[in-house]
Amino acid sequence: MQRSSRAIPGAADFGIIDLIREVNITGVPRHISPNRHSDSRTDILRDMAVYRPNEGVIAVVYDDVSDSVKVCTKLEKANESLADWFLIFPESLSDAKTTESGPWKL
Repeated sequence: MQRSSRAIPGAADFGIIDLIREVNITGVPRHISPNRHSDSRTDILRDMAVYRPNEGVIAVVYDDVSDSVKVCTKLEKANESLADWFLIFPESLSDAKTTESGPWKL
């Protein structure tokens, strides 16, 4: 059996060890909202869940959500920029149409 600190790099830094102990005792699944993990090799955001499917078995599932968070941040900025354009040019943009190929025509 592998130590959790070796299986999950940086485990002690974001409290997963305590969560694994808690789930092992209670059997109640737990979720950790995305946390940043940085070391000499990587810089990622991890969304984690801890389960106890059977007695003596702990499952830690994590998803690297770094790219999703970056894309959502860019989308929010683009939406803010678009909203600004609608405030500046409300009449001309409300008449804008899209074509089948995608670009807007004014």
